[in-house]
Amino acid sequence: MKIPMKSSVFALFFVLCEVFCNFANSQSMPDYSLILQDIYLGLVEDGEDVDFEELTEQLSFLHDNPINLNRTNADELSRLSFLSERQIDDILLYAYQHPFSSLYELQLIRSLPSYVVRNMLPFVYVGESREKPFYASDLLKFAKQELTVRTDVRDIETRQKDPVYLSLKYRYDYGKKVQLGFQAEHDAGDKWYVPRKTYGFDFYGGYLQLNDVKFLKRLVLGDFHAQFGMGLTLNTNFRMGGKQSILHSLDLRQKGLQKKGSTSEYKFLRGVGVVLKLKNVDLSVLYSGRKIDANVQKGSFSSIISTGYHTDSAELSHKRSEWQHVVATDVTYTRKYLQVGMTAVVHFLQDTLSPSLTYYNSAYFHGKRQFSVGSHFRFHYRKVSVFGELTFASNKRWGVGGIIGTSIMPIRNFSLYAIYRYYSVHFDNLLGHAFGELSRQNAEQGFYLGVSTDRIRHLRLNFYADLFAFRMAKSGSRVPSVGSDIFAEAVWDINRDLQFSSRLSWKDKFGQHKADCRLRLTYSTRDWRFSSDFIGNFVKGDSVSFGVLLSEDVQFRLPVLPMVFSLRFEAFYAPQFDNRFYLYENDVLYAFSIPMQYGIGARYYLNWRYKVTKWLSLYLRFSQTAYSPWYARQKNIRSRTTDIHTTVRFTF
Repeated sequence: MKIPMKSSVFALFFVLCEVFCNFANSQSMPDYSLILQDIYLGLVEDGEDVDFEELTEQLSFLHDNPINLNRTNADELSRLSFLSERQIDDILLYAYQHPFSSLYELQLIRSLPSYVVRNMLPFVYVGESREKPFYASDLLKFAKQELTVRTDVRDIETRQKDPVYLSLKYRYDYGKKVQLGFQAEHDAGDKWYVPRKTYGFDFYGGYLQLNDVKFLKRLVLGDFHAQFGMGLTLNTNFRMGGKQSILHSLDLRQKGLQKKGSTSEYKFLRGVGVVLKLKNVDLSVLYSGRKIDANVQKGSFSSIISTGYHTDSAELSHKRSEWQHVVATDVTYTRKYLQVGMTAVVHFLQDTLSPSLTYYNSAYFHGKRQFSVGSHFRFHYRKVSVFGELTFASNKRWGVGGIIGTSIMPIRNFSLYAIYRYYSVHFDNLLGHAFGELSRQNAEQGFYLGVSTDRIRHLRLNFYADLFAFRMAKSGSRVPSVGSDIFAEAVWDINRDLQFSSRLSWKDKFGQHKADCRLRLTYSTRDWRFSSDFIGNFVKGDSVSFGVLLSEDVQFRLPVLPMVFSLRFEAFYAPQFDNRFYLYENDVLYAFSIPMQYGIGARYYLNWRYKVTKWLSLYLRFSQTAYSPWYARQKNIRSRTTDIHTTVRFTF
């Protein structure tokens, strides 16, 4: 079947690949952007709700303010989400016994594989253990400031009235003591002025965060996130990875209060939060009051709208039409190997949340006020970790949710993970977001078992099996049901530059069976990276269908000019919606792209990054999806969609 792509594009692409291969340098020293890409790929699971903009903001801060390995703690190292508790403990123990004199000593820590050490390098350093004194006069002299202006022209072929997306972001960092930021965003198609609704940009946000000022551990003003325990009682963060990421880091740790630096208009708090450090006790108190989007009619609304788009009269009428107030507190006691805490949350709405009754939401929360209280614990000693959380939330009847898990390393470089979860029928905590099969924790129970090992030289093996059951009807099944999710991965480091990985997964949910196979071959050098992907899936439900995606990536850095290029070409065949594919794509700074590929066609993009001076960087991205003419006519869709993203970054 012919795909509408000029033969000259194919010829140019493969000629470039050949030229790049001939000039590739055999010495391996990966670029910072390559390391970010590796971290992101470990978090992508079929469109998981990962806020890559927020994650990029955090990693960019750590890149500009790296962690001193000789003067750090578990809280600070836990901000590197790819590190496990075992690895954090080993780093701290090594630094305590004999301070680091070089980053090369990270290779001496047995629990740190070479790929983890490589990912750590941009975010850590070895220096003197003495803390630099703080002077108010240094707030401008030694601070780092950044201003980014991003413009996107999306889906050019539609020729809509206002196709331009625009965002402004300002960031100020004085070391790790003071962080200040401001964001403004205008979505494509939104109006610039609507009385009592929109004035200029569609979204404004900002924050001020102070860290470690005497007994004040943290103060946050403006927009922020809150997450305590496993996130079952209170968690406004997006999920940072899913079942796969547990095998790498078991990232279910408490994050507390953190500023929000992204332009996301959903799942955040706006107000004030304080964390007081009282010996071994952290006392957190917060208040949030902000308007959210909801379809309010006559004192009630059926749902909270999370899209953030306001392009027509209906969406504009829902914009910021409902007040949401949150008051919460958490007390956490930490001593050596044990952490125990308790969280209480009061959630007020101005109008009554009254979901439209369907076969699957009869037990969802209904009302104006919700109370939730929970306790969480974590015990970690040497090779054993045990953690859990128990939460009660008000509903028509009080609901209970619980999660308990453990990780064990019985022998070197061999880890076992086990997690059990139980969410009762009437448990529907609006501000909770914890581990589970569905994004909404309600009427679900399940058992997760994972194994991870790299005992075989140059080979890493990961496996998990998750068995789950729903005690009532869910969207997709009108009766209670059971399901399973099985995953296996093998990563073979053939040599320092060449890597091969394979993934197999099987999911049985709501009577549908889906199998996925992913193969990837990656060749990386100092300035070049080549990656070939093959993804295939098989879906059996009411009918049987197959899908295939082939992708080729090239990323290179010019040896003379500070320029980085990324190219990708992929062809996909996904005749049914259930055969759709998700594949992470490089994008401009603070942007992310995980497009859904559905149908029959091809997609390609080109990224360009140029650091003009020390204070000026330019980013450009061109992407296009072309569908088969036969498929476009059959589905009555446009044969092409084109996007252009640009970002200008000023640092001073």
